[in-house]
Amino acid sequence: MKKYDGRNLAAVLSVLVFLCGCIQSQAGVTQEITSTAAVDAAAQEETTPDSITIGRYQDKIERAESVYPYDGGILISNFGSGEGGYVLYRKDENTEMLIAPGDGLINPTGLAAGRGMVFICDGDALKVFEMEDTRKGFCEIRLDSSNHLFNDVVIDGNYLYLSVTDQDAVYRLDISDTADLAEAALEYFVGIPGPNGIAMGNGAMYVAAISKDFTSVGEDNIIYVVPDLTDPKAERLVDVPGLYDGVALSDDGGTLYYSDWNTASVEAVDLSSGERKQIYQEDGMGPADIAQKDGILYVPDLTGSRILEFTIRGE
Repeated sequence: MKKYDGRNLAAVLSVLVFLCGCIQSQAGVTQEITSTAAVDAAAQEETTPDSITIGRYQDKIERAESVYPYDGGILISNFGSGEGGYVLYRKDENTEMLIAPGDGLINPTGLAAGRGMVFICDGDALKVFEMEDTRKGFCEIRLDSSNHLFNDVVIDGNYLYLSVTDQDAVYRLDISDTADLAEAALEYFVGIPGPNGIAMGNGAMYVAAISKDFTSVGEDNIIYVVPDLTDPKAERLVDVPGLYDGVALSDDGGTLYYSDWNTASVEAVDLSSGERKQIYQEDGMGPADIAQKDGILYVPDLTGSRILEFTIRGE
C-alpha cells in the first residue's frame, strides 16, 4: 500500500487548496456576509426547501474545514493562512480563539471533543489538547514513521475512530484512560476506499469516501455504512459517486446528511426509505466536514471562509 512521505502529503494539501481556488474562481468574488447569523431570504426562497431556514456568518473564520458541536456551541477548525491553522469556539453569536495560529496546528481538519480533551487531525498526526488550557501544549499520536493523511475523527464510548485517507482505512483508539494517550496505539478497524468524514449512530458508522487526489470521482467514492461495529464490514449506502467530505446524522437517527464538493451541495438520505434529496446547492461553495445537533446542520464553507447553519424544522 502506498505510503505518503512529507512531499506527498504537502502535495495532497496543495491539491486541496488548488481545488478550493478553482471552485472559488468559478463563482467570482464571495459575497459579503455579516458577522451575525443573518438570513438571506431571497437565497433561501430560491435554493432551500420550505422546511429549512439558513443563516451565514464568517467572523474570525478563514478557510474553515470542520465543525463539532460542543457545550451549546461549535468548535471550528480553520486552515488559516501563513501563520498556521487554528480552532475557534463559537457560542451565542460570540466567537473566541481556542487554539491560536502558531500554537501547534498546521492544516487542521476533523476534530472532536470529549473526556476533557479536544482531538484534532493535523496532517499525519492526531493532536490532543486539554480543553481547559490549550496553551499547555499537546501530545501527538501517529500511525507509524511515514507521513499519512489523517482526515476526520469521531468519539463513540471509550473509542475514538479516525479516518486515514491514504491508507484506505478507519482506525480506532482506546481513550478510556486519557492519562496514557501519549503511549496509545492506533488499531486497524475497517477498510474503506479513501475515507473522509465519519459519523456514528444507530449502532453503526457512516463514512464519506473521497478520491486521494481530491479532484477525480471514481466508482468507490460514495457513502458507506458499517452496520455492525462488532463485526466491521463496509457496505455501500449512497451508491452515487461524488467528492464527499462530511457526514452527519439527524437527532432521531433517521436521516444522514452529507456534503459533496462535486456538486457544491449538501444532500440528505432517508435511512429507512433510501430516498435522497438536496438540502442546499450554491456554485462556488466548498462544503467540508459538516455536523448536526439539536435540529441545526452546520456546514463549513472552506472556499467562502464562513459557516452555514440550516435550521431544519421537524428534526
